[in-house]
Amino acid sequence: MTKFLGYAVFTFVFLLALPAHLAQAQVNPFQNTAVEKLTDEDIEIIKKSAAPLYQVDDPAIGDSATWSNPKSGNFGTVELVDVYDWRKMPCRKLQHLMHVKDWKDAVRMTVDRCKVPSGEWKIRY
Repeated sequence: MTKFLGYAVFTFVFLLALPAHLAQAQVNPFQNTAVEKLTDEDIEIIKKSAAPLYQVDDPAIGDSATWSNPKSGNFGTVELVDVYDWRKMPCRKLQHLMHVKDWKDAVRMTVDRCKVPSGEWKIRY
């Protein structure tokens, strides 16, 4: 009986921990990817380079900007690929092509930003 109770407790604890582990894995979809290797400074440079593409009132699809960080060795481009409205907010779809030092392949990532009622441009998930 004690052996059975031990197995039951182990199984219960394992099942409780399993969903938490799976949820944790979903928190960072870029874990073990080149995107994870970007520095905080890279992120700030990317934001500053991309801002003129989405913050204008009449953006031109196809406009692009480049960025680079000599400190990290990372660089890339950002291109405006779509302009649309979502829930009565103006939105912009940006295509990022990032070259991360010591990473074999370039990384392509799409980010949507929408202008919220406060006037800020937020990433749309």
